[in-house]
Amino acid sequence: MTDRNPRLALSSIAAAAFGAALLAAGPLGCHADPNPRPGEGFALVRMDTGDIVLSDRDLAGYDSGRHELVLNDRGIERWNSYIRFDRSFDPPIPKLGGLYQKEFSFRIGGEEIYRGRFWSMASSQGLADVVVLDVLFPLNQERNRVRFQFGYPTPGFASPGAVDPRDDPRIAAYFREAGLLE
Repeated sequence: MTDRNPRLALSSIAAAAFGAALLAAGPLGCHADPNPRPGEGFALVRMDTGDIVLSDRDLAGYDSGRHELVLNDRGIERWNSYIRFDRSFDPPIPKLGGLYQKEFSFRIGGEEIYRGRFWSMASSQGLADVVVLDVLFPLNQERNRVRFQFGYPTPGFASPGAVDPRDDPRIAAYFREAGLLE
C-alpha cells in the first residue's frame, strides 16, 4: 500500500470531482424534459432542439373551444424557464429570444398533429401558421394558459381555404381520455 502513485491518486480525485461537477451542473440551462416518454401522451416540442417544452405532466387541463393548455405549477415553472430578462432595467423587462420565433410541433402519442411558431404581439410580421403568443411574458397562478391561435395577427392571415389544424379530432379525444378536457 505504500507504493501508491501519488500522481494517479490525484488524477483520480480530480476526475471524480470533475464528474460530480458535470452531474451537478448538467440540468442547469437544459430545458429538455427530465423524464421524456417518447410516443406517449402530449408533447409540445421545440423543433430546433427537440426539447419537450411542455408535456401532459405539465397540464391541469385543455380547453378545446379556446385551444388553450391550462398549466399546473410544474408547467408554469417549465414555461417560465424559457423567458429571458434584461436586468439592466428596474423592473427587468423580457428580452427577445428564448422561444420567440422558434418552430414547434404539437404531438400526441409521438405523432405530429401540427406545427406552428412561438410568437409575440411585439412582432408586426403576420403569419399564416398556428402561433403561441406572448412567449415573452411569465405565467403565474392567475395567468396560467398557453393559447394556440390560427393566423397572426388574426385568422384572416391564414392561407385562404386552409383547414384549422387545431380542430383535429385526435386532440380532443386524447385530452378527454386523459381526463384533461375542459
